[in-house]
Amino acid sequence: RSSDLTNLGATCYVNTFLQVWFLNLELREALYLYENSWSAAKAEECILEDKEYEPQTICEHLQYLFALLQNSNRRYIDPSCFVRALGLDTAQQQDAQEFSKLFMTLLEDTLCKQTNPNVREIIQKQFCGQYAYVTICSQCSRESKLISKFYELELNIQGHKQLTDCVTEFLKEEKLEGDNRYFCENCQSKQNATRKIGRA
Repeated sequence: RSSDLTNLGATCYVNTFLQVWFLNLELREALYLYENSWSAAKAEECILEDKEYEPQTICEHLQYLFALLQNSNRRYIDPSCFVRALGLDTAQQQDAQEFSKLFMTLLEDTLCKQTNPNVREIIQKQFCGQYAYVTICSQCSRESKLISKFYELELNIQGHKQLTDCVTEFLKEEKLEGDNRYFCENCQSKQNATRKIGRA
């Protein structure tokens, strides 16, 4: 059984994401392979001088927390150092979705400098998807595709009782008419059209 994370106050959203990311085995393994030569030298220095090692980067804080969650006999692991490294106020609740988005960007920017492709590309492989905006001209039936990357889908939950209803609305075909007509390259003029989200 793995350890639990200490609740620091208003940072339960951080603990939730840490647990979700920890349970993602591919991400965890990639983070364990993250290397920083300066930090490795610092860790070695701490060992030689019998000092407590403090992680230096966000990736190292994650490595350390994940290793503790995986291997520690402690019942609770304190994520305070990680939260402090991010500059978060433990007394102030943040928007969880915004935190996730910003943290994933920070993590991806850091990992993309690694030489190991399993580490460098892990965020893209695990958290990034693609879909295509497919627009079809009502006049000539020409189809155009615009590929879009996403890390999360923003679904409208208002008025829906089930997730499938939200997804159905997200994928619903849209009519482009009137002032919202589509400029068709084939017809060389604005035309009525339909737009839907399809596979990239």
